[in-house]
Amino acid sequence: MSVPKRLRKKCKLKAFLDACDLVEHTLEITANPKVFKPEQSAVTDKVKSAVFDIARFIWCANDIKVRDDAALYAERRRLQDMAMTCCRELLFLINLSWGVMHLAEGKAVYWIGQAVDLREEIAAWRASDARRYGHLR
Repeated sequence: MSVPKRLRKKCKLKAFLDACDLVEHTLEITANPKVFKPEQSAVTDKVKSAVFDIARFIWCANDIKVRDDAALYAERRRLQDMAMTCCRELLFLINLSWGVMHLAEGKAVYWIGQAVDLREEIAAWRASDARRYGHLR
């Protein structure tokens, strides 16, 4: 028997798991030659690079154990900021794809929703870190 979603524990790596879901979805959608034509690989490559960077920055930031070290906190925050920047870049690229590459509206809205939700998770994580480690600045 499965546990209802509302009763499940929140995973500390939820942002990373959601980033992996976004990578998986992005790889599926960019593999569709009807939307992302092979001759448009410059955009496709940038889209894939952005989602891989998001996941990588989240993973690396999560791997930093701050322990009252201002330099480690600054590095963790820098990586979180980089992940958020890549989310914004991805949103730009999805918007571009929607208009130029004839991405279906439903697919674009779902994809944008994934990216926005992930960006909000990262922002909440940064805020939590600021409350926890803000005294180290």
